[in-house]
Amino acid sequence: MTLASDIRAHDVIAVDTNVCIYFLRASSSRFRAVRDVFQAIANGDVEMRVPDVVRMELLVRPYRSGQAAEMNEVHALLARGSRCGLGPSAIDLAARIRAATRLRTADALVVGSAAVGGCTAIVGNDAGFRELNDIIDGGDRIVGGAALPLPRYIHLDDYVGA
Repeated sequence: MTLASDIRAHDVIAVDTNVCIYFLRASSSRFRAVRDVFQAIANGDVEMRVPDVVRMELLVRPYRSGQAAEMNEVHALLARGSRCGLGPSAIDLAARIRAATRLRTADALVVGSAAVGGCTAIVGNDAGFRELNDIIDGGDRIVGGAALPLPRYIHLDDYVGA
């Protein structure tokens, strides 16, 4: 399968910080792949949700640099999708995911907010997220049981061979 076909197999996806950065900087060897992801979003083939923790991470650099143009680019990208909030349900699920995996806190928050936000996949480029698919594929339950289906992880480097 291709990245485009795997993306289109989902109605609603979450994007992780690194995917957004590759797209914004347009210089990475991964840009072509993420451009295809954002093209699928622009075409309406899939809906994008951006977890609040990703939104926060993307805004740090423009705030630090004070570059208005960079801030505008980030806001324009964020406007392409709706948000996945960090409410109590997302935080609780993130804590259960963190207890069951080696995911870092920010990554567990991405998963928790994506699941609560109705995403069936997360697109990113962090190999640590593979544990998420292991849980899903193994039929394992996270601590306390999962009240929601967990989103699959689509690992960008599986498609670009980087």
